[in-house]
Amino acid sequence: MNTLRNTHLIFGSVCFLIFLLTGQIMRHSIEVAQLESTSRALIRAGHIYILLSSLIHIGLGLYIRVLRRSWRKVVQLLGSLLLIIGTSLLVYSFWAEYPTEHLKRPISRMGLYITLAGMVGHFIANLPYYRRIVKTKED
Repeated sequence: MNTLRNTHLIFGSVCFLIFLLTGQIMRHSIEVAQLESTSRALIRAGHIYILLSSLIHIGLGLYIRVLRRSWRKVVQLLGSLLLIIGTSLLVYSFWAEYPTEHLKRPISRMGLYITLAGMVGHFIANLPYYRRIVKTKED
């Protein structure tokens, strides 16, 4: 099932391009250097969240093993869906939560939690596989 691999690779590559675009916007339009330190830190954090999310997708696209067992495959697909939703929220939050004077950024927070849930889903789906690797190396 190369569809899941390709989905992560394409989505991650598009998000990486968005990261580059937001960097150029920060450099030429927003004038980050003139912002107060809190606003500057928040906008840079949002920018880095986009980078982190894009690299997660690219990494998954390169290395994901699509599972065949039913419950594990469902958890893996759910994890991928959560990662896409979380990343989309992080990209949206870059625009929606700026400029702000408040440290509370609910969209970013939700995007990060959903991204975490997606990675936990992938971990749980692959846990039996990792246990076999550990047993094999110990023998």
